[in-house]
Amino acid sequence: QATNIKTTNIVKMRTEQLETANNRYFMVTEGTSVGIWDWIDIEKEEMYWSNKFYELIGHSPSELSSTYSSLVKIIHSEDQEVFINTIKIHAESLQPFQIEIRVRSYNKEYYWFLLSGNVRKYEDSNVRIRIVGSIELIHQHILLKNEQSKLLELIEQSKDYIEQRDEFGNITYMNKSFLDLLGIDRISDARDDLLYPPDTRKLLEGTIKPLTNKDGFWIGEIELYDKHRNTIPVLMQHLLHINEKNEHNHYSSVYRNIIDIKKSKKEME
Repeated sequence: QATNIKTTNIVKMRTEQLETANNRYFMVTEGTSVGIWDWIDIEKEEMYWSNKFYELIGHSPSELSSTYSSLVKIIHSEDQEVFINTIKIHAESLQPFQIEIRVRSYNKEYYWFLLSGNVRKYEDSNVRIRIVGSIELIHQHILLKNEQSKLLELIEQSKDYIEQRDEFGNITYMNKSFLDLLGIDRISDARDDLLYPPDTRKLLEGTIKPLTNKDGFWIGEIELYDKHRNTIPVLMQHLLHINEKNEHNHYSSVYRNIIDIKKSKKEME
């Protein structure tokens, strides 16, 4: 009997320690930009959602209970299967997870969230799986990423020759039109002596680069080589990009083929 009392006291002490640790964790995270969810036993419906969790998803405890079914219900229909399968897979593997899902707010609008979870298996009075995680609003980030994807698609489809270089002048990007002009498949094959005739290279080093570093941009006519080493007249827009520390970050250039404009002007003379 003494052994049973001792065991009971140990279990009680560890339970109190766990509750204290959880309370400290929830108090700390309540002041952050993420919400907390705690599914103490995934075989049961009940969950814990922090006040920040409710605030982020735009609902209140009075109109939406913190249960598994409630969470599935407000997840976008296209993301529900991802969420359900993620829970199943990680409940077996006991590995942490992160997924991007859309959640319906009280105003019926859907917003993007990053849902994270840490999975633990407990073997106390009975075997149970517990998932504790966070939810973070990433809607603006997703919208920006989508806009960047659309912009990149437009750049790839553009007939203008577009490139990007790092702060040291190394080429980091070329769109398809530029690669086709040079007759190469890889950026690593691009070199300035393949791009620019000698007079253009002198102009770049002596005028274009210094003025761009000073003023932030340069616009003017230069010549490029094509894959047959023919010179192509282009209008160049050379831009300097700076980072949040006001430091030189990278350069971008747009070259527009003006050979037809040149021909038209010549015919009119």
